[in-house]
Amino acid sequence: MEIWQQAIVLWDARRFTLARPKAATPEERRELAQEYFDHWFNSANSFFAGHEFYIGRKDYSIAAFELHQATERYFATALLVFTGTKPTIHDLRKLVALVSPLHPLLAEPFPMATADDEHLFNLLRRAYIEARYSKSYRITPEQLATLSERVKDLAGRVERACKERIEGTG
Repeated sequence: MEIWQQAIVLWDARRFTLARPKAATPEERRELAQEYFDHWFNSANSFFAGHEFYIGRKDYSIAAFELHQATERYFATALLVFTGTKPTIHDLRKLVALVSPLHPLLAEPFPMATADDEHLFNLLRRAYIEARYSKSYRITPEQLATLSERVKDLAGRVERACKERIEGTG
């Protein structure tokens, strides 16, 4: 669908044309949204469990990376359930901008009221690259604990918003 919508040419021998996408029935859309939810939400939960494992090993950088992955996948869950698309974006700030308008529960996925809130979010955002590749990336157990609670809260809000959408009420 994205290829057709964006008119992306993969290869053109001028012998074939892309079929126009047919409109899905409400039941087909609901089934697809449920499949997206089941796959991506469970995947996010697995990364969340991985982050807890690495906290237990006191490997805080890898725990932060796993928490970033969980967060990214919770956002992907919401995007797929609500829009049917998942951009190849890893920057949490950009994902927040895409997810926030989808449902009131997702309007403010992370607190940003204070400088500390911003700092914590940036630690999580930077974990995608720096936690894996930079020896200087540092995050404390306390910072991880706070971020864990925020991501757990995000997961609950994503789950509720997506279930409302799938049930046709959101």
